[in-house]
Amino acid sequence: MKQFIYILPAFLLLALTACNKDSSDNNAADSDNIPMDSLLLGTWEATQIELEYNSVNNIADSTLLVDMLADTSFKAAHQVTYNNNDTYDLLFEGSDETLMGIWNINGDTTLIRMEDNAIYEYSITAEKKNIISLQAIEDLDGDLEIDDIYRARYKKVQ
Repeated sequence: MKQFIYILPAFLLLALTACNKDSSDNNAADSDNIPMDSLLLGTWEATQIELEYNSVNNIADSTLLVDMLADTSFKAAHQVTYNNNDTYDLLFEGSDETLMGIWNINGDTTLIRMEDNAIYEYSITAEKKNIISLQAIEDLDGDLEIDDIYRARYKKVQ
């Protein structure tokens, strides 16, 4: 009986500790519970944009990786604001012009952005409540092969 008295509090302490999640698990769970169209609302800043060109100049098995934020020949740094009325505003760093378009979430993981003469489709992932990543496979180099990868990561600023 004495052993039972000592074992019971230890068992209760173990059970309570096992149910306690750490804060990193809470962030992931919180972003899982928020629908993507609600999570997206607000202003996001690009923190990473990479283009991976495959079959450069139609040469098989050749790749070129471009970090668009580090390469100053690209003016890629930008913020995008997703509005409640399914519109978005995209403002490039150092520019006063705002590019506007319409956005929509298809299913749980596809972001569609439409501008004047272009439609973009991205696979979207919420890494945390304030960090999302986008990926698309497109023909970025104009070789008529849809084999190039666009990757971007955004941090919520508002």
